Amino acid sequence: MKLSFVSNYINHHQIPLSDALYEKLGDSYHFIQTEPMERERAEMGWGLGEAPPYLKCYYEEEAECRELIESSDIVVFGGVEEEGYIRGRLEAGKTVIRYSERLYREGQWKAVSPRGLVKKYQDHTRYRRGNVYLLCAGAYVASDFHIVRAYPGKMFQWGYFPKLQRYETDGLFAGKGGAAEGKTELLFAGRFLPLKHPEYALALAEALKERRFPFHLTMVGGGVLEEDLRRQAAKADLDGCVSFTGYRGRTKCGVIWNAPISS
Repeated sequence: MKLSFVSNYINHHQIPLSDALYEKLGDSYHFIQTEPMERERAEMGWGLGEAPPYLKCYYEEEAECRELIESSDIVVFGGVEEEGYIRGRLEAGKTVIRYSERLYREGQWKAVSPRGLVKKYQDHTRYRRGNVYLLCAGAYVASDFHIVRAYPGKMFQWGYFPKLQRYETDGLFAGKGGAAEGKTELLFAGRFLPLKHPEYALALAEALKERRFPFHLTMVGGGVLEEDLRRQAAKADLDGCVSFTGYRGRTKCGVIWNAPISS
């Protein structure tokens, strides 16, 4: 079987699954990356070292990648706004397995938009009886797609497949920097975006400080809300309780958790 996975770019969420598929299928498996990774994502530690053997970049090898998309027995497609990559397969009735997060992250009331409904019909609903399936990357994805009457009976649960790492928990807790001082260590790790609500972590810190609870909060990440968060922390006089570290690579997470880094 020949299988191609098409997405905007490969990252640490997808590599373990791709490695497993490559082990099973060999050169019959390819991951087709449609665009270079954004600078922000690379700074977050999402960038690759050595490119895996199954990786193909559409913007560098367009003809080969187009042929792979057309000739594969199955194409998994997601994380890409441009439908042109798979339109030929859809019109030819070839197997496509989409994966998607929510259509209506900000609320299903957005489904009333006529323009949005037209777009959803063109991309999804008109293929409801076709050879197209949906992998739902989230608990509410199926509910969103039910609204636009797409993929009836053809939606399946889906998630990331990270590499399993086992830790000796006694050693981790014994090594925590704050534990020796009698403090509870808290960690927020993620992009500082409205969708992620990092301000909730600072609200918790404010509440704990008011109750004189000994703690330290480490904020790992960055984004459009960073300056607002720093102002919020300063206004609440949390300088001694909260540290902003910026982005950190995945391999440094344990270091941050064991010994908080000052801002």
